[in-house]
Amino acid sequence: MDEKLQRIESDKTSEIRALIRREIITLAVLFDKLLSAEIYDLWFNALHTHPKTRNLSAEQFRVGFAKIKATFKPTSACQFPTPAHFFETIEKPIACVEALVGEEAWEAALNWIRKWWHADLGVDRRAPPMDEKQRRAAMAAGGFYYLTDCTLEELQWAKKRFIENYGHQETIERDGDLIGGSEAKRILDGFRKPLPPRPLLLLPSKTAEEMRSAPEPPTASLIKEIPAFPIIVRTPESDRRTQEQIEQLKRKYPEAFKERSS
Repeated sequence: MDEKLQRIESDKTSEIRALIRREIITLAVLFDKLLSAEIYDLWFNALHTHPKTRNLSAEQFRVGFAKIKATFKPTSACQFPTPAHFFETIEKPIACVEALVGEEAWEAALNWIRKWWHADLGVDRRAPPMDEKQRRAAMAAGGFYYLTDCTLEELQWAKKRFIENYGHQETIERDGDLIGGSEAKRILDGFRKPLPPRPLLLLPSKTAEEMRSAPEPPTASLIKEIPAFPIIVRTPESDRRTQEQIEQLKRKYPEAFKERSS
């Protein structure tokens, strides 16, 4: 199976190399340019190894080169297209896709929090694992408690912070290998590790049999699902940390809190 995949990948690489060569020759004819033999390998190495273009299909390369043919205007400073012109043709579509991906991630994260998390109870043990990038972005947006308690106007600011952080994570995931410097590498290595779970203070939970045999309290209809999973106790310390986090957000984003404070 590995040999078959390698053969498929090799065939795809050969196809893209041949396509890039044909397109460069076409550009040379269009712009009346005599090219050196090395330019084909330079274009191929630039496009096939760059994070933004290394996973493009042959058809996507054709579309990109077609756009260069239609839009490139030779100047005295630049008489022939370069790989940078190809990157420019795909930057806007990539930005649009990344914006849509961020929107979808925001909706998915918000739905997960609203369905599986409660300020007093924590995460339902039946909850599916939350996407790690969504969890990091939610923490950057203010945390679960803030996202479920803030006003609609504050939620719009939180959404902006979420999408911004999520986009940063996507960029690091795609272009992280381009980051240099020991401090930057240390931060990047830490980013690639999952966030450690926050310590939770839990009350001893009764077994399902004990719950079934216990007399039903008057408010059982309102909290019938609570005994199914551990209850998380709010402590003065946890409330203090939450308040500190809110105060930090107020200092960082004062305009988002104007309406609420008034």
